[in-house]
Amino acid sequence: MNKQERTRKTIEATMQIIAEKGMDRFSVIQSAERAGINEALIYRDFVSKENLLYSCYIDYVIRLGDVYNQIVFSNNMDIISKIELVWRAFFRFLLQNNYRTLFYEQFRSSSYAAAAKKKARLPLQNTHYMSFVNQIVAELKLDQNQIDILGILLMDGSLLFARRIIQGEMEDKKENIDRIWAMLSGGVKGMFA
Repeated sequence: MNKQERTRKTIEATMQIIAEKGMDRFSVIQSAERAGINEALIYRDFVSKENLLYSCYIDYVIRLGDVYNQIVFSNNMDIISKIELVWRAFFRFLLQNNYRTLFYEQFRSSSYAAAAKKKARLPLQNTHYMSFVNQIVAELKLDQNQIDILGILLMDGSLLFARRIIQGEMEDKKENIDRIWAMLSGGVKGMFA
């Protein structure tokens, strides 16, 4: 098995384990066992547990960037319609990437997240997402505090509901997703009132 295949298998195994057991109960040896790779090779490839988790985070962010790059806006869309289109693509991504999403939710609330987020701004900078964020900021004249609140509302709200759907606590059906958007969009619209 070459390094690229080992890296892919290790990242997948790590995300699956964290999705199942949580960040607190994760160890590199578990990834090695699940991926069928010697633990020493994982440390040779990633150097540390922190770098392995960072690599998982980057993998997730790159996949998300690919989703954003596929979004096309029509010329006559208002800003709320654009936000909805981006949100629906994002939410579908969360649901389709179930264990990756559960990993991401665990990672965001871990002690590893702050350092990784500072390093990981680059993968999303060359996506439609960043140009869209810049457009929202310009059109709505948002300050940094408002941008942060909007991001927290949409990200944390979406992750909360995605986790409930992934874990079978809510059905993955159009009417539920429409209700989730209605609730979140009420918060978005309230910011601009």
